[in-house]
Amino acid sequence: MQLLAIDIGTGTQDILLFDTRHEPENALKMILPSPTQRVAEEIRQAMVRGEPVLLVGATMGG
Repeated sequence: MQLLAIDIGTGTQDILLFDTRHEPENALKMILPSPTQRVAEEIRQAMVRGEPVLLVGATMGG
């Protein structure tokens, strides 16, 4: 059995792909910037350029 776990926090999103056929130490683990951090940077850049910002969609974690 495979299990995909994703935890989206304020600063990072942590992704774990666990396969019961392998030892837990061999599970694929990734730590990436959270979507909130990426969107925050896009907002900062838009503000510097003097562009309006419109946010729509689902609530992000954090």
